[in-house]
Amino acid sequence: NDQGLRVAGFGVDPDGNGALDVFNKDGVRVTGVSVGPDGSGVLRVANKDGVGVGLVGVGLDGDGALAVFNKDGQLVGFVGVAPDGSGVLRVANKDGVRVTGVSVDPDGNGALGVANKDGVLVAGVGMNEYGGGELKVFNKDGVGVVGVGVDPDGSGGLGVSNKDGV
Repeated sequence: NDQGLRVAGFGVDPDGNGALDVFNKDGVRVTGVSVGPDGSGVLRVANKDGVGVGLVGVGLDGDGALAVFNKDGQLVGFVGVAPDGSGVLRVANKDGVRVTGVSVDPDGNGALGVANKDGVLVAGVGMNEYGGGELKVFNKDGVGVVGVGVDPDGSGGLGVSNKDGV
């Protein structure tokens, strides 16, 4: 640029793959397109200070993955593919502790988990063995204390336990 700083670069990495980098006017790399170790594409995005805040790439099984980082470089969001080929969404707090997860159970039904700031599961929503919805609530120690769901006859059911799950 007019300040003599590099704002774009392309070339070949040590493994013989192509690479492309884009820099802002201050010479800070903010975007990079490269090839991962397995030969798949990788896109990296950084903020104006060069801190990586986004990554699009390919997981170990060849499926797509998206990772989002906060301005401190902490992983706070992930969208990817589970080993069975279904989708996964994970959200973490600013400290990187996973507090929400959306996934698919082994039968192909949706599942949602919510954790407290320490990563302890405190609520879960999914399907029960009768084909109906189910909500489970856990205390801060991860002990199940409330369950709401559909009974075998299609009616609603509610179960409440003490702090020990009894």
